Amino acid sequence: MKENGYKNLMRLFEESAPAKKKIEEVDFKCLSFKIGKTGMTLKERGNSADYADKYKWITQLYESSNPDDVSRMEAHLINTYIHWTRCDNEKDGAASIYDQMAEDATKYYVYIVWR
Repeated sequence: MKENGYKNLMRLFEESAPAKKKIEEVDFKCLSFKIGKTGMTLKERGNSADYADKYKWITQLYESSNPDDVSRMEAHLINTYIHWTRCDNEKDGAASIYDQMAEDATKYYVYIVWR
């Protein structure tokens, strides 16, 4: 059991490398950013009431058909960047892991919005 958990953790770290690169590129050029997850299309999520007025851009960081993988990736990324000056996330990854996403989605995304 421990070995399987270790393999899953290593897979998460490996798969998060491209997302981390994108976040660090955004951080360099933005006023602020926020990391999130959704079962909606990125266009729909970016145009939603809670983002449309504050954030101008949205970029995909990670995609999966498995909502649990998306939740773990979002939690990992939030925990990595929550203390960065420009990060607008207020709750840590553990607090957001059980946030709901659309149950009928075929694709789930971790994204970054920024201004």
